[in-house]
Amino acid sequence: MEASSPSSDPLRLLLSFLAHETERPSERIQEGLSLVVALTGIDRTMLATRSSFGLETLAWATHEGLFQPDWSPAPATGLCQAALEGAPLPLEVEDIPASDLWGAHPDSRELGIEAYLGIPVGNPPLGVISLQSASPRRFSDEDRLVAQAMAALFAPLLELEQLREELHRKDEVLALHSAIADDHALEHPQSQLPTRRYLEIWARANLSRARRSREKIGVVLFDTRRTPGGFSGLETMATHLRGEDLLVDLGGHQVLLVVPATNHGLMGGLLRRMQSITGHTLPCGATLCDPSTDLEGGQPSLSPAIARALLALSEAGDTPHWIQAD
Repeated sequence: MEASSPSSDPLRLLLSFLAHETERPSERIQEGLSLVVALTGIDRTMLATRSSFGLETLAWATHEGLFQPDWSPAPATGLCQAALEGAPLPLEVEDIPASDLWGAHPDSRELGIEAYLGIPVGNPPLGVISLQSASPRRFSDEDRLVAQAMAALFAPLLELEQLREELHRKDEVLALHSAIADDHALEHPQSQLPTRRYLEIWARANLSRARRSREKIGVVLFDTRRTPGGFSGLETMATHLRGEDLLVDLGGHQVLLVVPATNHGLMGGLLRRMQSITGHTLPCGATLCDPSTDLEGGQPSLSPAIARALLALSEAGDTPHWIQAD
């Protein structure tokens, strides 16, 4: 009898991969997802991780190849969350359209998932690896074995990646604080507000993270010559902002409000609250920055949103004026 070659033996391929070591966890995760697709024939496999912003897609693979770009598809939030809540047991749905529980769920309608196998990663779970099929599918014991093996492999790698991300965020904050301490140009001498230079440093530290977590950032531009009470009116408003909100003196009578992690509805509520606080309608130009599409040189930038806010301000009467992104 002729011995089977490693390329034709899924179990042997899996064991070979598990025995291989690498110093780069992100590459290990990418290669593992690609192998899951090759061994199971699944349409897409994905690793979604928990973060302070909910579930985020860390990496995924399809038959067309392996992907880990700055933009990534939304995780199957409902299914993945259910898999996490049911840990350590896997979540398996063979025919989502026929399922009373999942048939009408957006994960099926919007993401085109008709069969799903989700395995929690880590204990306590830090994320979930999922096999997603575009048609109903009965998952085999081999499918489950491959997914469970990758979940066991990914658990310590995910811990390392999350620790690295946390250290990276802290390093960005320290760099920002250091820049503030060393650069007096970061504070406007008259208003004592952060300057355009500070905004540039803030953007470098925050926009890439906002793009990964698919956050929108509110951008509101004021002209102090048109603001009731002038700059003092904005100072009153500033005392009621959230700690993460940023008020910046751009010079030339322009003051910019930056509101992270928001949306159109929340921004509308903020503008109404500002009117209530100051007792006046505040002429301003407002828009939302989408770091995945507001780019300069291929990198996320606030500049396109600030330009839209400036246009909106020029068209504003005595009330806020919105301009949507293209």
